[in-house]
Amino acid sequence: MLAIFLDESGIFEKVNEHAQLNAGLVYKGENLEPAIKNLQTLLEQICFQHRLTYPEGLHGSEIKNLKLRRQIQHQILEFLGHNKDWAVIGIVAGDFIQDERSNIIDERQASNLYRNMLMRLLDNAIYYSPLAQGQKKAQLHIASRIAVIDKRDRERQSQYAALGYNRLEHRDKNNWCYPLIDEPVISAALSQLYEERENFPQLDFQLFVQNIYKAKNVGLMAADLICNWIFGNIDPGQADRGLNNICTRLHSMGLNSYLWTYDQVDDKWREVYELAESTDIYSCLAQRLRFNRDANLLHQYYQEHFTLPEINVTADTLEAACHKANNTLKGNNVEYHLEEAILQEILDLASLQLPPPPPLIFYYLYDLLLRTYNHLGEPDKAIEYGEKALKQLDLSPRSLDNMERRLETLNRMSVTETNRFNFEAAVLLLEKDLVPRLAKRLQLEDDGSGPPLDPVLGKCYSSLGQNYAFLGRNKKALQAFQRALEHFATNPWDIEITTAHILQLALATDNRELFDEYASGYFGELPGQNSAFSDSVSLDDDNALKYSRQNTIPAESLPLQYCRAGLNSNNPFKLFILVKYINVYDKWRENQVIEILLNTDYKAVFGSTNHHPWELIYRHLAEIAFKAGYEDAGRDWAKQSLSVGSPTPSLTFRVLHLGTGLMAAYYCCKGKQLKQAYQETLTALQEICASEEGHPVYHPDNQKSWFYGCVKNAGSKSSVRKKVQRFIGRFTFEYR
Repeated sequence: MLAIFLDESGIFEKVNEHAQLNAGLVYKGENLEPAIKNLQTLLEQICFQHRLTYPEGLHGSEIKNLKLRRQIQHQILEFLGHNKDWAVIGIVAGDFIQDERSNIIDERQASNLYRNMLMRLLDNAIYYSPLAQGQKKAQLHIASRIAVIDKRDRERQSQYAALGYNRLEHRDKNNWCYPLIDEPVISAALSQLYEERENFPQLDFQLFVQNIYKAKNVGLMAADLICNWIFGNIDPGQADRGLNNICTRLHSMGLNSYLWTYDQVDDKWREVYELAESTDIYSCLAQRLRFNRDANLLHQYYQEHFTLPEINVTADTLEAACHKANNTLKGNNVEYHLEEAILQEILDLASLQLPPPPPLIFYYLYDLLLRTYNHLGEPDKAIEYGEKALKQLDLSPRSLDNMERRLETLNRMSVTETNRFNFEAAVLLLEKDLVPRLAKRLQLEDDGSGPPLDPVLGKCYSSLGQNYAFLGRNKKALQAFQRALEHFATNPWDIEITTAHILQLALATDNRELFDEYASGYFGELPGQNSAFSDSVSLDDDNALKYSRQNTIPAESLPLQYCRAGLNSNNPFKLFILVKYINVYDKWRENQVIEILLNTDYKAVFGSTNHHPWELIYRHLAEIAFKAGYEDAGRDWAKQSLSVGSPTPSLTFRVLHLGTGLMAAYYCCKGKQLKQAYQETLTALQEICASEEGHPVYHPDNQKSWFYGCVKNAGSKSSVRKKVQRFIGRFTFEYR
């Protein structure tokens, strides 16, 4: 048997009320009748002890002595704490959003706030908590309530009339009273909840809406006193309304509690709860982790005091979760730290399954983690999960699909080597292991119907082009990128990524013609564009003059069009190319361009900026500001760049931050200060790389390590500015 007894405290129709709540007690057990008799005996003893009239003397308003009221409340709570079938239940008004779609739901109309809170409490108790689990019968006891309205307040009267409330004379002839609820109202509301959810608990209800003391309802008498106790302990100044403290005090008396808030936090918790009951593992974990990461006291309260249903884990739901994670990683503005946490939790769920899921599920998870750690710039972890992914393929049947998966994973591992500045190793892996295998497979599959295409081979060529570009083998890089595009004929996502690499190559090699060739396709239709007129065309040129007679000269310059396109794209990689273009070609000299770049709130436009490529976007913004003479702004942007990846920046971030810090010193420091900054940078580099033998970034015994020459020649007679330039120059291609 489940029995809930509810009263309310606070004036729900009053603005800025100290607190508004529906609360009381809940019984879950086998023998309600003797439990009620025991509670009645206690209340009678309390009245006898304190010389109160039973039962009317127990009403909160009748006990004028505050100390006595608290003593009686404490006696009741202690009694309930010794009887484990009882618990405290309630809902407290919090930070809720007004729903203004209709007067039927708007909390500012009539007594809608009271009604909505009461129904939210019943919904939470029956559906979003374990109270109804295992029960077949339920009793709901709710204290009757009236709203008292001044007869002069015509506006409030019209609100109640519009919603069909009965109006009665109040004992004070200056007021009207409106009864708010009865059994049919509660029945209709519960019926709606049942219609909305197929999996609502199978309960048969008995409904009681009663005047507490006329009906001599013992449970409601106790609910009245508990409501008053909670009301007195509410702290509206706290984000959790004081609920953490209230629950701590109840638990110290041995009482369980189910206290919710009528609040946006409760809305979010209910979303997570519903996802946990669904088959959508990925969305459930994503929402739960976002909820748990909020430092708000109320979020913490919900995490500590409420539990979620067990997630439905099967091979099918795990595979669906992997597909969702894969789609997320392909999107823009990915929260990689969140993705890491989600994937690790999915991996934990899969590892606990008996019998274990197929090896292919684990392959997907390990491969997704490889990709995630690549983006986070944690190459050691990426390689670890890449090797685990390959081992799972060894346990799977041999097939063309699994062969392709193996090649894709190996390609991603080559990206990891790139992230470790180990470009030669990445080239070796691609040239020796991947490209030949894929090319041979493509020849075998060629049926002569057209040029053979393979997106996986395209990705390998794209990766190969990146590493050639980092190594300065620019001609080979462009050839590899162009071959990649040939294989991406029907894959716009991969075409966009490889086009971005070509634009980066064009900027790194100062190839304006190459940049113009690919930029328009990459940025799409440009805002303010009236023609394809390039800003590199001179109107002194005869052909240009002929062209201008037939076409309208653009209202905005090309740099300004690119600027707007990058900011409107919601794609930080497009923004990265934009700011690099502005920096490399000194387009910041155009007033409108630099004003837009230096005055944009990038977090407001793009959301999170604590991930790649924001460390490089901010670095270019800093250098643009320094060049333009805005030293303070340059320092601020440099600080923003150095904060990306915090609080635990990865290896890649830490190395890139060294370049950014030294770049800022190059513009801000001279003489001894610059020399000191350079020496500190080299020391920090050696500390970063000391953990790994023969580290590809730098190691004194590895002449092929990327910064070996910089450290070796630190004591040469070259000027410190040249040494700084040489160090910064090691950041090539997309690390610049």
